[in-house]
Amino acid sequence: MHFIPEALDQYAVDHTQAEPELLAELTRETYQKILQPRMLSGHFQGRLLSLISKIHSPQNILELGTYTGYSALCLAEGIQDKGELHTIDVNEELVDFQRRYFDSSPYSSQIFQHLGSALDIIPQLHQKFDLIFLDADKPNYPAYFDLIMDKVNPGALILTDNVLWSGKVIEKVREDDKPLFAVRPQIAFHQGGLASYPWKIAKTGNGAWKLYNILTDPGETTNIRNSATDDDGRNGEQIIDDLLDEAELLFSEFKNVKPAWYDNDGTDEDGDGELDGHPHLASWNNGTLPNYIGLFERSFENNNNFPLSDQQNSGNWV
Repeated sequence: MHFIPEALDQYAVDHTQAEPELLAELTRETYQKILQPRMLSGHFQGRLLSLISKIHSPQNILELGTYTGYSALCLAEGIQDKGELHTIDVNEELVDFQRRYFDSSPYSSQIFQHLGSALDIIPQLHQKFDLIFLDADKPNYPAYFDLIMDKVNPGALILTDNVLWSGKVIEKVREDDKPLFAVRPQIAFHQGGLASYPWKIAKTGNGAWKLYNILTDPGETTNIRNSATDDDGRNGEQIIDDLLDEAELLFSEFKNVKPAWYDNDGTDEDGDGELDGHPHLASWNNGTLPNYIGLFERSFENNNNFPLSDQQNSGNWV
């Protein structure tokens, strides 16, 4: 999908700062030798990244999704003299390619490569970051966002690429479109509650549900359970009930993660050969819920044999 006419896009490129010689060389070699060169940030976006970085002047930068290193080099243009840029990618075949261009830049000693899954690497980073560029696999965007929130300094910038997903965010969600589902989820399990735009519910200490409108009250300061109405005429109680029903349908659809999400009471009253249970909607002991997209994706990859140990060891249900 073209968001603006091609001629107007070219006009913007023509009136943008010239592409540095090293980046122009990187662009040529990427198109000549590397698969999917359209993943390159490119001239126009690269100059925008450089401008934002120069204005913000970050001490430390984190990038998720290195590809051939173009965006990392653009972001490095604004980094402080003793700052560090950490960039993560899963493609080991590109490590040497990236390093060659990093070493040809003035930022060679400031750019640190990390090879592997960002889900595993981010928790191991001990730095706090002033600028984060998220441009990795789309299904895990919610998981990355949750992880990086503990890694940012006050006033940090988080830049996220592909949030419009080539215009798909205004299209009807297809069941087989996992990346779009991640970008625009119907139900999100986040920060001790359930969210379905624009509503969020969270449990109080006595087990009752609070209701917030995160569009008009992003700070979640006012519980509107007793006063809320929506365009469909639902009151607060009905909105909460519908959210819980949606969540239970989601749990039922992904039965392969049932042991991680259900409480079993040790009985089998319905005679189906499985212990009875119900969706466990309370929070982890650290106040958050695990990311559902990450759970489902990994369970699919393991042929529905999801290893529970990493979830069980990272927090206790309460």
